[in-house]
Amino acid sequence: MELLAELRATDSTPAMQSMLDVNPSPLEEEIDVAPPSPVADCGSAECRRLGYERELEGVKAERDEFCAEVRLLRTKLQKQLRSMKSGRTTAVESQEDERVTEGGRSSAASEEAGRSSAASEKAGRSSAASEKAGPSSAASEEEAGSSSFSPWSSGSGRGNLMRQISLPPSMEDYLRTYRAHHEGLDPTPKMTENAISKVSRVKTFILYMANNRSRLSDWLFLDNMSRIRGWSRSVVEGGMKITTAKFYLQNALHFVRFMTGIPPKTCRLTRVQFTSVERELKTGVRSLQRRVVVHQMSTKRIKISKLPSRQALRG
Repeated sequence: MELLAELRATDSTPAMQSMLDVNPSPLEEEIDVAPPSPVADCGSAECRRLGYERELEGVKAERDEFCAEVRLLRTKLQKQLRSMKSGRTTAVESQEDERVTEGGRSSAASEEAGRSSAASEKAGRSSAASEKAGPSSAASEEEAGSSSFSPWSSGSGRGNLMRQISLPPSMEDYLRTYRAHHEGLDPTPKMTENAISKVSRVKTFILYMANNRSRLSDWLFLDNMSRIRGWSRSVVEGGMKITTAKFYLQNALHFVRFMTGIPPKTCRLTRVQFTSVERELKTGVRSLQRRVVVHQMSTKRIKISKLPSRQALRG
């Protein structure tokens, strides 16, 4: 082709131009065999729109694949978390039950020793009480476990033994929340002391209700009306004043109401069971009202009798 071009250049007559004069040899340039883009070939708005729609469909397909992978990973994670949580809850409940069982055995042994030492002193009174009460009263006292309250109700103030009651860790954590609720944001020393006393009275109620119970983490031991009545009777007949006994019942009632609003995490009591326990404690508080009024009137009469008379003041 080059020789033909040189030969043609020697001719002085102007000739018609051909592809030899305009385009270079195809061997001198690389031939692009890539398919042309529709957007590059056609510059119209319709072609651009079609190209954008194809790209959008590809992006949507990738998004759907990623979403499916995310859902699969999330399902696996939730299953793993549920299995870990169930295993941890079972382990905590078993540890608490073992601790409570050991504590119940030790407390039962100590109570048995105390009863054997005091049996000689109370033989006459117990026999007379059993003759008057009858078999039904003896059965109710056996169900209530009245002997489990008396050791913890001895003493007064900071020396009261009920402040030394220890419960499972989950219960202690919940009672600390209840104590913080009573103390408030800026408690004074008196408010702190009152909160400790209220929590100690609640502990006596829990200890009485949980006596001889092997499982405490679910709080189902509170659903026992006969034992609640036995606890109320043991508080009233425990040797304390009737006003103090009313404080015990009122604190237990307030604690049950607090539990109804903010139940513990491991609690399995239903709303109906909470209502039954609250109604039974409210009945006990109401039954003490007459005796409390009589006690207040007698106390007021004694105080008035100690005041100096008018003749002594005039003289």
